[in-house]
Amino acid sequence: MSGGAALARTSAGPSRESDMSTVSPKVMENYASQAFLGSYLYTDWGDIVLPEAEPDPRLARAEPPVAGRFARATADLVAQWWPSAEPPARVCDVGGGTGRFLYEMARRGFGDEDRVLSEPAEMFNVWARRMLCGEPFDGWLPTPPRDSERPDFRRVDPADFPKPDDKATVYPVPAERLPRPAGYFDLVSVLNVVDRVPDPRQVVSAAARLLRQGGLLVISSPLAFESQYTDEANWVSDLHELVTTEEWSVVGQHEGVPYEFLYYDRHLTRYYSQVIAATKR
Repeated sequence: MSGGAALARTSAGPSRESDMSTVSPKVMENYASQAFLGSYLYTDWGDIVLPEAEPDPRLARAEPPVAGRFARATADLVAQWWPSAEPPARVCDVGGGTGRFLYEMARRGFGDEDRVLSEPAEMFNVWARRMLCGEPFDGWLPTPPRDSERPDFRRVDPADFPKPDDKATVYPVPAERLPRPAGYFDLVSVLNVVDRVPDPRQVVSAAARLLRQGGLLVISSPLAFESQYTDEANWVSDLHELVTTEEWSVVGQHEGVPYEFLYYDRHLTRYYSQVIAATKR
């Protein structure tokens, strides 16, 4: 893909400023950092856009491949838990970051009618459009920096990026402001998001509104709650606490999908995310 590639469906969407009720201001501050972005881009896409070498020798001692592993493993679980022989036609990833999970959904034939990503953080939204939709850029990729003040960049060839997905649309808004009607999606995912928002139940409620009856909701989190992101009164110790009403029937769970993150101080941290899937009754 070159800078002149045709763009897939993208959207600037409504202003992010008008409704941020499910978004933590501290998260938005962190996600405005190029250093933070570089760490996420490697975590999500390093195996595809930086396949020739790990950026830090310590990663060679981790279980390879580190980059992209969480998205691949979780997509495999979702494929197992999906309750029908026919793949879901309309899928949405809430708080989907730079888009790797939606890419894995597409690889498995999920969302061939409509694939939607919700990501309010501006720089992450921009990179999701570049990765998923073929939006052109200058060829410099932020990578895990040596310190928090000076991000590193590596020259990459946009031709090595995934083929533009003409079914993908990326919106810079939270779930409650997506321009899709209630009950529209067959599958909605909320991955490693609920411990970074003021009220996890509010995010799940917004996702539930978008989901049709019989559709599948997938939630993951390492449950690493911090008061700077989430009101302590809203912390949960198990994701099942978010789907306890009669509206849901849990159909799948995994207690520890690994998620490695190379922080800007060059420290590799491994989380284990609980993942659950529930159908909407």
